Formats: sequence, structure tokens, C-alpha cells
Amino acid sequence: MCCTVMGVSCGGTGAEPNNGIDNSLDDSAGADLELPEAPGRTLPDVDTPATAVDGECGRELTTQLVDVVSDQISLLSDGDFAMARDIASDSFRAQVDVEQFESIIRGAYPFLLESPSVRAVQCQVVDDRAEVIVEVYSISGVVMAYAMSRDDQRWAIESAGVLGDLDGVRV
Repeated sequence: MCCTVMGVSCGGTGAEPNNGIDNSLDDSAGADLELPEAPGRTLPDVDTPATAVDGECGRELTTQLVDVVSDQISLLSDGDFAMARDIASDSFRAQVDVEQFESIIRGAYPFLLESPSVRAVQCQVVDDRAEVIVEVYSISGVVMAYAMSRDDQRWAIESAGVLGDLDGVRV
């Protein structure tokens, strides 16, 4: 699930430059948006369309996007790789079967299996595509970028990748 997410290279060491991305957020865009830990969360109503203008996501859309990320992480923590994969976009699911998805998660993202909590740091939206940068806290903290798109009137994860650990990435 590693890639380049809207101009940000995923999977780096954290020592890379920020690739020209404006990392500033004001409170109205969802900065310091505290969300409960993933376990026990319910799936969001994916039929509710999210509207936003291009640019910053705003608090409502940021919350919806982070809910999708948190729901996938919760399913991964429960070992339900099939349901977690279903949160991904149609195009991702067409290329990656459940066994490949489980292998990717266990190999590159094992910390997602430890019931980590998630905090939104930055969110950008353009048309039906969005990027949300989150801090993921478990034993250690990492910063991840999620590229998302609208599939069948729901937000779905296109790709995700680690930008670095919390000590090595300044967002």
C-alpha cells in the first residue's frame, strides 16, 4: 500500500524534505482533532456525501476521513483483513486480493494490528480525492499519509504509506 500520495512520497525515513507541502493547519481544518481509540468504533454512514471546496477539508470532512481510516485500523486490529480491505477503493481491491492485503499489512504495517489510536494532522481535498495525514499511536508513533477517493458515494482508501516516525517528521 505504499506509493506517492498527492505529491508526498510514502515509506521514507522521515529525513526527507516535505516535498513543498504546506504543513500548516488552523483549528477549523481539524488540527488536533482528537478521536477515540479505534477499538469499539462503529462504521460511519458511508452513504452520507461529504461536501467541501478544494483545499482544506474542514472539520466535518476531516472527521469523516479519519473515521474511515480508524475503522480500517480497528478491523485490522481484530484480524478481519477481508472487511478491512473492503474499506479500500474499488481500484485497490481490483489489484490486491485479501491474502496479498494481509501480507502487505503484516509485512510493512504491523503496528496497525496493535489497536493504535489516530489523530488528524492535515487534510486536503480536490474534487473527489482527499489526502489526510495522521499520527498513529501504538507502542511508538508514526506519521502516515492516506490518499482517499469517493467510490459509490463513500470515501475509500486508495493508498497509504508511512512518512516517518513522530521524532523524524515535522507536520
